[in-house]
Amino acid sequence: MGRKMLPLAVLSAVVGICSTAALAGSPLGPPRAIAGHHRWIVDFEYAHQRIDLTTCGKCSEAYDPLWDSPITSWRRFKVKDLKSDMFFGSLGYGIHENLDVFVRFGAADAEDEISPVEFTTCPDCAHDFAFDGSYGFAWGVGTRATFCQSGNLAWGGLLQVTWVDPDESELSWQNPDDPGERLSGEMDLDWREIQIATGPTWQVTDGLCVYGGPFWQFVRGDLDVTSSWILDEAEAGRLVCSHDVKEESEFGGYVGALWDLLENASLYAEYKFSDDFWGIGVGWVWKLE
Repeated sequence: MGRKMLPLAVLSAVVGICSTAALAGSPLGPPRAIAGHHRWIVDFEYAHQRIDLTTCGKCSEAYDPLWDSPITSWRRFKVKDLKSDMFFGSLGYGIHENLDVFVRFGAADAEDEISPVEFTTCPDCAHDFAFDGSYGFAWGVGTRATFCQSGNLAWGGLLQVTWVDPDESELSWQNPDDPGERLSGEMDLDWREIQIATGPTWQVTDGLCVYGGPFWQFVRGDLDVTSSWILDEAEAGRLVCSHDVKEESEFGGYVGALWDLLENASLYAEYKFSDDFWGIGVGWVWKLE
């Protein structure tokens, strides 16, 4: 494979990794109203998730001396099992005994090492690409509702939307076979995720309830990459990519439990899963007087 084909193959791997870097599923919590009528709640949350995602978009490649004649191609990438951590603090209010609304603010990071990465234009190109995304700003809004309740069993649902807009990240790669060849640039990524869940909550004892059910997750985002191909410390080419990001799997399930530790404080833990991702979440809920 010629040298001018190498940067686009390498960038294909980097774009595939980076487009998954931002997407972490935020915690869900019980699918029912939990605040109480005209009461405020504070919720501190943490989630860890591994997820598979896809991207689709175009990359433009230009070389010296033909800077004004870029080569444009459309590509689709798939990346598996990228780790993400998310922290949130949220404030909720009970509009009604059976309806809560909340707003959350927090941060998320992501990291992974993908190997090998295969290219249709370069089947022998297999390298390790490390991604270590620092924490970026995240926020969201949502609502929880109780649809019906009979004895110790309640049925409800929740809807939440989360936005993440981190700072730009560095892109760097060096050819392990030729130290004089490297890629250097920046990546800009933002996205939103919509999660809808429904299911039962069962009050097992006075201080313990369990919950779960199916949920739907929709992820949409944008990834922009601007980079240069450096050959023997001189700029020999430029690569610009713009990709749309989405999830591979929209449907999953989750189970969890909530314990009343104090009169106005509870702890919950949950597990989410589907064919293409899994995650755990914990939260501390404090009802304000």
